[in-house]
Amino acid sequence: MEELKRLRGFSGLNSVWEVDKVVEKLGDTQAIENLISIINEYDNVKKLMEDYKEIYNRIHNKVTGLQDVNEATAIKEKFENVLETVIEVNTSLEEGVLNSTKTGIMSALTKYKLNLKSLYTDIGNAKILDYFTMDEPLATFKDLDGNEFCIYMDLESTIHIHPDQNYDHDIKVHLKRNNDITKIAYINVNYRGFDSYDYSDNRAINPIEAEITPWIDNFNEDIKSVIGGIIASMKNKIQALKKFDFVCVYSVF
Repeated sequence: MEELKRLRGFSGLNSVWEVDKVVEKLGDTQAIENLISIINEYDNVKKLMEDYKEIYNRIHNKVTGLQDVNEATAIKEKFENVLETVIEVNTSLEEGVLNSTKTGIMSALTKYKLNLKSLYTDIGNAKILDYFTMDEPLATFKDLDGNEFCIYMDLESTIHIHPDQNYDHDIKVHLKRNNDITKIAYINVNYRGFDSYDYSDNRAINPIEAEITPWIDNFNEDIKSVIGGIIASMKNKIQALKKFDFVCVYSVF
């Protein structure tokens, strides 16, 4: 190995990269930088969830705090107009009408998937790295339907990295949705070198420097589509919720 290192040096080539150097070089490629930038767009989902929580809690506090059955009924009717449906209320017991109306209003939000309280923790606990590594997933997050996504470097293709002269190796990047791998991309690491060494002329024959070729542009677009879809869904939920917030805030009796 020392002789190879010396000959590569004479040939103007860098030493064969060690594994740590491969990781460093990978992290410096534009494709990997793009991937890290794309997955960090998920932070927008977290920010939107905070906006959502504020609006939902305002509606919840307004509705659950209602003390007048006529006011509750008026809000229910406005919710029905927005949803274009009937909110069922148990009117069999006079003292239970108010509570039944309030329950019906909040249940309607759940029925039409505008209650995301169960996702507060999941969204907040998403783990998104802002750097490249092969030791742990680059991102683990959920969409609004509770599906879990994971972006990670395939273990088998990383533990078998053996940097050597004229050796090339494919590292696999996976996108997993729940328990299914839905997308695989490849990063080729070619350590290159030279065909032979002419000691009489003290020169290498056909010296070529090492290179990394990430074939992950389509993979990046798929990740961008997934996260972009979650952001769009979150914005739609907020816009829908704002209609009910408006009803509650501007209800006059």
